[in-house]
Amino acid sequence: MKIPRGSAFSLDFSGGLLSLLGAWTPFTLYFSDDLRITPELDFGLALVGGDYEIDAGRARGSAVYQNPPVDFVVGGKSSSLVGAGAPMVGVGGELRVGPDDWVQWVTHASLGYFAYDGDTKLFTGSSRAKDLDIDYLSLSLDTALVLPMTDETCLTVGARAQYMRLEGSIKSKRKDAATIVAMRERFDKDIDFKVLSALLYVGVTF
Repeated sequence: MKIPRGSAFSLDFSGGLLSLLGAWTPFTLYFSDDLRITPELDFGLALVGGDYEIDAGRARGSAVYQNPPVDFVVGGKSSSLVGAGAPMVGVGGELRVGPDDWVQWVTHASLGYFAYDGDTKLFTGSSRAKDLDIDYLSLSLDTALVLPMTDETCLTVGARAQYMRLEGSIKSKRKDAATIVAMRERFDKDIDFKVLSALLYVGVTF
């Protein structure tokens, strides 16, 4: 699909975000029996995916890109599934207030980051490689009351806020516009994706 510069269009996206996170906690700082802080080194994977629909009005012709040539519709409607993932490393910490056998207030914060500046061939294996530049940042804050129910289970009531930012670009290795057109290269693309989420939750730990 091709949308000429200056053309109006609408985009609807329905999807989800998933963070798979592990943490290494080498030590805990005890300030008293009821107050302690545990720093951590985080590692994991961030995933985003869903389906989208683009409406750029009525179709009005076609354009050709790539070699072998592929026809792209100018305007019209398009829909598909899309997904992306990135590894992530970061730092975090947990503040725990209260005795182990009674009500506790637990606050956890983490900062994660991933960056890549290089060749797309690492991800696609395509011979038509481009230059890829990605920066991903994640900030999260979680605070909750942990209420003991039995010796092995607790009721957790809390709130969580998370900010995620993905900035990136895919650019042709060839910089001369005439060469790009002659080789039917697709043009450069940029993404600037930001999400701020907040939620309240109730759960059971065991």
